[in-house]
Amino acid sequence: RLGTLGFLTDPTLPGNGNLGMLDQQLALEWVRDNIGFFGGDAEAVTLAGQSAGAFSACLHMLAPKSRAMLQALVMESGACVALPLQEARTRTETFAAGLGCRPGPGRRSPSNGSSEGADDGGLVACLTRLSLEVLIPESSERGREMYHYWAPALDGDLFLPASPATLLDPSVTPPLAPASPLNVLLGCNRDEGSVFVASTGLGGAGGTDAAYASWVRTGAMEYGQGLPPLS
Repeated sequence: RLGTLGFLTDPTLPGNGNLGMLDQQLALEWVRDNIGFFGGDAEAVTLAGQSAGAFSACLHMLAPKSRAMLQALVMESGACVALPLQEARTRTETFAAGLGCRPGPGRRSPSNGSSEGADDGGLVACLTRLSLEVLIPESSERGREMYHYWAPALDGDLFLPASPATLLDPSVTPPLAPASPLNVLLGCNRDEGSVFVASTGLGGAGGTDAAYASWVRTGAMEYGQGLPPLS
């Protein structure tokens, strides 16, 4: 599951923001349990990903349950990206508010095309009453406003026990950090960023120094959410 279907974050949801990652983890379990029937080796599994796929692959390298099923990793044009849990919840609430759903009592506005009034089930219950035809366009609009609007969350337990910065620190030891080594092939695809230029408005006449500086400032605010404070 992707977008709002994979990374909606709410305390009432199993997975609390990481349903998409848990889907992938379940696929890894299937490979581990069944690869032998196809002539494969469950002790020689390589996970490869490009761009957003590389983000996922990197997080599986750090997630204890996933790491135990992997022996090698390929990451192309991507690294570990995860949101602090509160930031992920704030983004979910902002998304839901655009559709008339609120935390708590979970009221949905009739202005969204619904004849229903109040919903006692909360924010998630309110959203589940909306069709995909309503949810997906709103989810995509949020993605246009902020790159990586939907991303895995630091749930601290079920999937990711701590931030990538913490888990990649050489001083961190098991059980928080995996004990076994992992072979990693890491690289970047040339000119991949070109495909994103159109969505930034920096192409053609819009490609001014001022526009670029503004875009970098916005991006820095987003990416800074996952970085440790500078000393």
